Amino acid sequence: MKTSIIKTLTLTLTLTLLGVSAPQVFAESKVVINEAVTEADKTYDSGGADIALMVLSEGAYASYSGTNITLNATDSETIGAFVYSTSTLSLTDSNINISPGAAGGVAGQSRANIIFDHVNITGAGGGVVLFDSATATLTNININTTFSDEMGLLGIVQDSKATVNLNGNTLLTNGPDGIWVEYGSILTLTGSNGSVITSDVRAISNSVVEITLSGAGTQLIGDVSIDTTSAFALTLGAGALLNGAGSVTDLTLAAGAILGYTDVLTVTDTITIGEGITIDFSNLTLEDDAPYTILDFTTASGDVTLGNISYSGLGENQQGAFSLADRNLYFTATAVPEPSTWFLLGAGLGALALIRRRQS
Repeated sequence: MKTSIIKTLTLTLTLTLLGVSAPQVFAESKVVINEAVTEADKTYDSGGADIALMVLSEGAYASYSGTNITLNATDSETIGAFVYSTSTLSLTDSNINISPGAAGGVAGQSRANIIFDHVNITGAGGGVVLFDSATATLTNININTTFSDEMGLLGIVQDSKATVNLNGNTLLTNGPDGIWVEYGSILTLTGSNGSVITSDVRAISNSVVEITLSGAGTQLIGDVSIDTTSAFALTLGAGALLNGAGSVTDLTLAAGAILGYTDVLTVTDTITIGEGITIDFSNLTLEDDAPYTILDFTTASGDVTLGNISYSGLGENQQGAFSLADRNLYFTATAVPEPSTWFLLGAGLGALALIRRRQS
């Protein structure tokens, strides 16, 4: 977690609210209060400050419509845009580019509210970070960040809440644990119509994550994980794909869902599997005659029926079979005999039959 971001912002803003002279960085940042922007292009420079654009004041707002916003952040500790203390930042049909890089792209703190609808966030900075009871409603957003640390897409901490609705959109990061939820926070994310999320997803410290994906081409590419205090419900509808492993509390694989195998997926509470799901093995090469654990649902309620499951993506000369044991689903690949082997086997069986006839 980027604790340095939170500590820096909390200290700076606390000094400001107490009437203590704020660091010079605030004087060098753009502070917006009750401003509606419809310009085609806006650029905010941090100028060596910690923050390029701020919405600071009880109940203040800044709204942008059809605007290309450039946030020039100076270093890895800079925040592109910061929303504080019940303020609201609203963007519609707009783009944010963070250059050359920031520890947080857009951050909200202390019951701040971030509302994005049809917004693209690109550049070397992070995506959206919420803490201290902030909220966000993100609809039809694309985030493509080269940020190389955790929380590169979404960081939701300290009793914050985010609702994300994707419709053919992309969330892409180069960093680990790009979606991070902790300290009593809640993430509700739905994706459909070919949405692609390329990120690990982590829920820890009494947090709740609900992810529902549906539709052909809709994918979550990354590992999922929880600690013992958190809840993670993952639902894959028809055509949706998880390419990852890890652990969730609740797993629902509806008819036509696809589970891309990279390692075992552990389900701790409930498991529901519909008719006709597919386990895809395209991500790795399976050794012959070695059982691989696909699902571990030792402690979960619900059963897995082998008749509902098919496989794809094996090697050219492999076949395989599923098996159930001790509330684990296994898959074992075996080599497909070469045609010459089938010929020799058939010839041998024919010879045995002929010998038996002569003996009788």
